[in-house]
Amino acid sequence: MNTKFSRIKPHLVALLLFMAIPLAYFYPQLQGKKLAQHDIAMWKGSAKEILDYKEKTGEESLWTNSMFGGMPAYLISANYKGNLLKHVDKFLNVVGRPASYIFLTMLGFYILLLVFGVNPWISMVGAIAYGLSTYFLIVIGAGHNAKIHAIAYIAPTIAGMVLTLRGKLFAGLAIFGMALGLNLNAGHPQITYYGALAMASIYIYFFVEAIKTKALKAFTKATGVLIIGAVLAFGANFTYLWFTNDYGKDTIRGKSELTHNRNVQTSGLDKDYATQWSYGIAETFNLLIPNLMGGSTTMDVGEKSETFQFLRQNGVPYNQVVPIVKNLPTYWGPQPSTSGPVYIGAIVIFLFVFGMFTLKGKFKWYLFGVTLLAIMLSWGKHFNFLTDLFLDYFPFYNKFRTVSMILVIAELTIPLVGFLALKDVVDGKVTKGDFWKAFRWSLGLVGGVCLLFMLVGKGMFSFNGAIDSQLGWPKEIIEVLKN
Repeated sequence: MNTKFSRIKPHLVALLLFMAIPLAYFYPQLQGKKLAQHDIAMWKGSAKEILDYKEKTGEESLWTNSMFGGMPAYLISANYKGNLLKHVDKFLNVVGRPASYIFLTMLGFYILLLVFGVNPWISMVGAIAYGLSTYFLIVIGAGHNAKIHAIAYIAPTIAGMVLTLRGKLFAGLAIFGMALGLNLNAGHPQITYYGALAMASIYIYFFVEAIKTKALKAFTKATGVLIIGAVLAFGANFTYLWFTNDYGKDTIRGKSELTHNRNVQTSGLDKDYATQWSYGIAETFNLLIPNLMGGSTTMDVGEKSETFQFLRQNGVPYNQVVPIVKNLPTYWGPQPSTSGPVYIGAIVIFLFVFGMFTLKGKFKWYLFGVTLLAIMLSWGKHFNFLTDLFLDYFPFYNKFRTVSMILVIAELTIPLVGFLALKDVVDGKVTKGDFWKAFRWSLGLVGGVCLLFMLVGKGMFSFNGAIDSQLGWPKEIIEVLKN
């Protein structure tokens, strides 16, 4: 009995922590309060007519007159009753939203690390580090619930695929099929697409290994099982996916009939629109250094800021200055607007670099490759060669906007490499000499980058924001903001 309890003890501790941490962060949720989310407020407005009709008649309406003079309601507010996975999802969201989104991201990454053989305690730490990535919290604040919901199921989907490709067919099929189905049920095809890119990299690794070890028969069998899982997952979400694909042809995601500017046209979104939110090349260092580009377009800089002091010294009344400094556009990067950086964590980045030195085998290079690809694709219009290649020739890639969103791949692969490296250290697979050599190199590289920005950062950038000219503010205030 004690042996059985000792085996499940770390998993119970993990579950409790994964519940407690998000609930502590979102503690007003326990007081019955609701998080003010911009996009959710907008959705409530767009769906009001549909919801009122349903409440009055008990029937689903697939048309609304309140949006754009009338349009289908498939993607606004439609309840697809045939999808039984929504009941599973409801059970998994037992913590209550929005805390449950972080709970699910932690739980999913925990399962992924366990599948890779990482011990439960290290997996626990890795899952917490992954779940507290700033991007996930920012997404929730903005009201992009479908996005974070879909992100949460990427890690367990990969876990199921890996289990299957390693020969554990039944367990792999169960986890893969269920997680993929839940991912699709979340209703964010763009995140599903990016998750598929990450899975493709790992799948190719197993394929190459199967060729090298002459295990193609077992690999083919496992692939067949994965196909069954995918069919079941897509089948459960068929109605939603069918309507999404069919309706998309008649929107800006379909091929345009206009010929005014063929240079930016694709079979989907125009290139200018698709790449409007492109991550800056230098902005990529936000993964390591938070707020490197100033933070967000509505930042609270506080009463100790130079901006506050400048406004007060120039006669602006206190009661007018306070709301101003609570919503200052401190972000000076190339994106039109942002709620904050994609900060993964300095320690996690350090572990990633450390892992690239210590991990044996070629698996790390596949993860490194897809990480690098995601980062370069996030640059969008700042790296047109690769972006145009994908927009013009890669299936369905041009159906999605906000290319910076693809960094969700890097947010998963970077901690995965890092905690696989930590596993090898704990398991004694890294010699003392190799450990200290990798430690010094990693500290030098990561610390060196931080030191470089700290010492000469002010001389490297102009601090001119993309929206400075749109603000209409006196240049004196803009200059104070730069400081």
